[in-house]
Amino acid sequence: MEAHLITEADLPFSVRLLLYYSGRMPDHMGKWRVISALRHFFSPLQKIPIRVHRDHLTWTIDPTDYVQSQLFWYGTRDKWEIYHLRKLLSPGAVIFDVGANFGYYSLVLAHALQRNCTVYAFEPNPATFERLCDNVSLNGLGGVIHAQRLGLSDCEGEASLSEPSDNSGATILTAGQGIKVTTLDSFALANNVPRVDLIKIDVEGMERFVLRGAERLIGRKPAPVILVEVHPHTLRRAGTSAAELLDDLRRLGFEICELRRQTLTPLRRVPSSNDYINVLCIPQARLC
Repeated sequence: MEAHLITEADLPFSVRLLLYYSGRMPDHMGKWRVISALRHFFSPLQKIPIRVHRDHLTWTIDPTDYVQSQLFWYGTRDKWEIYHLRKLLSPGAVIFDVGANFGYYSLVLAHALQRNCTVYAFEPNPATFERLCDNVSLNGLGGVIHAQRLGLSDCEGEASLSEPSDNSGATILTAGQGIKVTTLDSFALANNVPRVDLIKIDVEGMERFVLRGAERLIGRKPAPVILVEVHPHTLRRAGTSAAELLDDLRRLGFEICELRRQTLTPLRRVPSSNDYINVLCIPQARLC
């Protein structure tokens, strides 16, 4: 157990009461807005790891971290992304989780597939990687989820990291040394991965570079489904754009779909400004 690790029983009563409401009470219109409003009346939580049970799994998370706090307060995250991926994936799936963070997609999908899958979870940040490994171990998924402390791009080399103190999801690769960087094509070849069924990519603007380094893997038949974040601000920071990312995906043979709750619809607009969305990219051959 981590030093200073606590459980929900150690939290103030007011926090536990709100967590009971968020996790146990039926959903209703505006429920998450109520939770978001009420939580700001409480004293700030300390930056101490908490052991919790969410989405049928056990987690160690930091409730002060932006990415991890969503699971802590709301009991789930990226609900509709997970909904559609569960429908598209079959037992035996091979999954690449690029930008795995604390392991949410990796663990939830492995659980949904009843452990009958192989997940490669890529996370370059040493502290976040340790949290990922802890969550994998807590749920006995070490034989299913293979955590890789690697950065991914369009070439091999080394990089450094820049990480905000309150948002592990905003960590970016920068020029420097200390973090090993490779490509998905090189990784698949070195590890004898014959195919991939899903590539999920959330890498703070480096999405185009990851795709460039995976073109041989994506070109195999059948081609994978790709879930990718399209965030104009982070893409611009990396020297590219949302339009260029979407063009790359179409050139690679994907139909780009927007998630509208239970429905997938063709993406008709390019996200702008600081707006961002996750898009689901389906191989056009799969739609025929």
